[in-house]
Amino acid sequence: MEFPSISNIKQVVETDISWAGKNSTGKDQLSIITANDFASIQQFSESGDLDYQQLVQSNQIVAVNGVEGISKGDTVEFTFGDGTQKIYTVGGILDGDLYSNTAIYGGWFLMPTELIAENSVSFNVSIRLIVKANDTGLEHTTISLEKLVDMSDGLTLTTMQEAIASKEATIRQVGISIIGVTLFLLLFSIITFASTIITNIATKKREYAMFQSIGMTRKQTEKMALCESCVLAIGSLIFTLILGIILGQILIKGLISAGIFYLSYTFSISIVYCILHCGGSDYFDDYYFRFLQFTKNSVG
Repeated sequence: MEFPSISNIKQVVETDISWAGKNSTGKDQLSIITANDFASIQQFSESGDLDYQQLVQSNQIVAVNGVEGISKGDTVEFTFGDGTQKIYTVGGILDGDLYSNTAIYGGWFLMPTELIAENSVSFNVSIRLIVKANDTGLEHTTISLEKLVDMSDGLTLTTMQEAIASKEATIRQVGISIIGVTLFLLLFSIITFASTIITNIATKKREYAMFQSIGMTRKQTEKMALCESCVLAIGSLIFTLILGIILGQILIKGLISAGIFYLSYTFSISIVYCILHCGGSDYFDDYYFRFLQFTKNSVG
């Protein structure tokens, strides 16, 4: 705080614990929350309204939805890093979206700061300091903080710019992977679809000839072949759009659950517009002409 450009510092308090419930055990981080922090997490309660003072007075903690074998009203025994053991009651369950939509950090359990103070733990539970600095002289401030960190064993410094660059690199990597798989599937689908149409026309060669022998004109035969292919194409497109939207949402939700919580799924209407626009352009007319020529050669 002696640096003139530093305007605020927030402590992130967590500690590693071992926990044991009625039917399950594990190791995780325990988030220490204040009354101010609690105000932002109440909306994620899955078990009714939570009261911070009630948690403190009743020696209760809250758990994030997803801990196997843990529900509201259960008792959990925590073992802290210095060997201290304490039993708490789960006073509420929070939705997992908590960590994606608040400034709260941590694992499956959250504890009021008053309760951690009662344990008289013999170690510092502050694991991170979030330093807010003014834009003016930011580079000089970063250099000064790096020197300060270098003098302290076990400390590291990560700036917001570095975090953004890291996230952008992750997004690019994920994006390239998704685009690569998509292009491969697109190419494979086009080849398969073209093969299906060609095979369909070739196998119906005699059928088309029979129709022409009983009075159907060549133009009617070509129109029938085109309509059959269009029905197949439109049906495939509708099925792909529906399935693609569902699978796209599942994919993004899976990536969010894996920790890339800043992703979001957006269905691009502009892509559909481009497809429909191309369908009414000269390109489609040229494709239609080529298709008719191919049909004539196949039927003939």
